[in-house]
Amino acid sequence: MPFTFGFSAPLRSKWALRAGSVLFAGFGAYTLLPLSSRYKLDEIQQPKKKGVQKADEIEAARRSAEFRSAKGFCEFADSSPSVYHAVDTVKKHLLERNFTEIEEKDAWGNVIQPGGRYFVTRSGSSGSSIIAFAVGGLWEPGNPFAMIATHIDSPCLKLKPVSDRRGSGFEQVGVETYGGGLWHTWFDRDLGVAGRAYVRTSPTTVESQIVQLDEPILRVPTVAVHLEKQNPFKFDTESTLLPVAAQRSSKRQADQHEHDESDLPKVYGPFRYTMTSAHNRHNPSLVGKLADKLNVNRENILDFDLALYDIQKATLGSLNNEFIFSARIDNLMMSYCALNAFTNSLESRSLESEKSVRMLVMFDHEEIGSVGPIGAQSSFLPSTLQRISALQPTKQNAESDFSEYNTAYDQAIARSFMISADMHHGHHPNYSGYHESAHRPVLNGGVIIASTSRRYLSKNTPGTIMLLEMSCKCPEGEVPPTTQQWVAVNGGDCGSTVGPHLETRLGARTIDLGNAALSMHSIREMAGTRDVLNGVRFLQSFYENYSDFEDYVLAK
Repeated sequence: MPFTFGFSAPLRSKWALRAGSVLFAGFGAYTLLPLSSRYKLDEIQQPKKKGVQKADEIEAARRSAEFRSAKGFCEFADSSPSVYHAVDTVKKHLLERNFTEIEEKDAWGNVIQPGGRYFVTRSGSSGSSIIAFAVGGLWEPGNPFAMIATHIDSPCLKLKPVSDRRGSGFEQVGVETYGGGLWHTWFDRDLGVAGRAYVRTSPTTVESQIVQLDEPILRVPTVAVHLEKQNPFKFDTESTLLPVAAQRSSKRQADQHEHDESDLPKVYGPFRYTMTSAHNRHNPSLVGKLADKLNVNRENILDFDLALYDIQKATLGSLNNEFIFSARIDNLMMSYCALNAFTNSLESRSLESEKSVRMLVMFDHEEIGSVGPIGAQSSFLPSTLQRISALQPTKQNAESDFSEYNTAYDQAIARSFMISADMHHGHHPNYSGYHESAHRPVLNGGVIIASTSRRYLSKNTPGTIMLLEMSCKCPEGEVPPTTQQWVAVNGGDCGSTVGPHLETRLGARTIDLGNAALSMHSIREMAGTRDVLNGVRFLQSFYENYSDFEDYVLAK
């Protein structure tokens, strides 16, 4: 439905703006003023009644909470310049809330207990996907999983395995495109690098460390309009999307790098032949900066997986701070909402009386098709669900026939529900034709519940009803989180996400939803300030209430 920012429903139904009038909005107080009197507010404002003052206080508190959540997301986005940093930020958040890290390679039988909180990464690969779960105090094998899945990767430029480039008096770095980015937006931006480096720490040990150079060390310059008039702007991602790193000199800067003369030890491998260090394949000055950051000899850096990113920080913007301008909103915003909803639910409603397992899954590789050992099409999530389902029954149910638990996984999946939480396309004021006329979701309009009969996105009508009913079960004095509906235009594309892969692989009920965004896949995206807290509340209601609503709506 059409959305008017900041106007309450009673106001919209009661007043219609007349020509020659202006609507003044204070903190929840609205007055229709003649234009001739709008600068004389103090003369006509009446003392407020107690009920109105209370409503104003509630409105002010709500707005304050919305801004805190929005600023919290900005901090989350700034701390996550690469997918590895995002996982590290999530880990720290969980560890501060008494979660225990477990390993895939270990046995879980004597570790996982009802009431416990755990998380696991697929560290044998890149460790860039993470699963966190909290086991209900009344859980037993065969009980459902209440799951929210997101992805934490975003389109970006990554350094090639051999990235050192030189041309026309410049030092450059070779990059490859990751995902379907709007690559023209990467021109003329101040770029840093972030990711993971692999460092030899002993003759038989190579350790990974996350690293970030948060300074403008790279830039992709455009060609001047006077030299090549193009409309629209055209470029080749292989030959013209090459960042400039430095200006060449007769003696390369790296040779003068003071780090090379340091006393930091070189660590050699145990064999006659050793792996070539990264500085032989990449710009030595860049490797030197990484070595300084990691406090190691540059010879000990064997390799790295580095992504370029815009060093400009996330911020609130517009005349009224209604919007968020940030990199990687898709999909760090829904990951932030899901993470806070997950951990908030454990504080607001105890696990002691919970029958299900609450689970949060964050995948890498969504932007390239959810492939690989850490993508949504991998065995990471199914394997984790199977291992939890196969655990011994709780003591109070120990007398049960254990043969029942051979099918516990299948029983649990039949009772489980998954939300695939990803950003969706908001209605663009300059490109209205891309949205169907009755389905135009807007920024700050609430969670978008997606629908497409072509299964590009997961659709589940009984699940939609259940989620909306759950969201109405909010604390006294609060209003339910707001929602919107969206469907793609016939013949139009909408993109996809992890939901369709997961519902196909698992067979669990799944629905796709998320907040609205503009400029999706640009280096700087745009979303609504109010949508952050609204998204947290909507997802939190799912975690807190799914056990009570599991059989609320069934299609038989």
